[in-house]
Amino acid sequence: MMVLGMNLLIGGLIVTAITAGGPNSLFYVTQQPLSQSAILGFALTVTGLFILLAGFVLVVHYDRQRSWHLKEIEKSTKFRNSAHACS
Repeated sequence: MMVLGMNLLIGGLIVTAITAGGPNSLFYVTQQPLSQSAILGFALTVTGLFILLAGFVLVVHYDRQRSWHLKEIEKSTKFRNSAHACS
């Protein structure tokens, strides 16, 4: 998901830079009349940013779930080892 977000974000920035044709690409959307390529670049950039942020949130979420599962496995292993040591 993060790879898709990065591809869309970079693609949108490249389309915006090519369409702007100069270093003033930051204010391109507000200064120029909106053409199809300007709307495409803006849409790709915004979509890529949202997908990238969602990817970061999911990475954190799944990492926390994984650490919880590993702690539970460690607890059960300690319990199982202590039960075998007592017998």
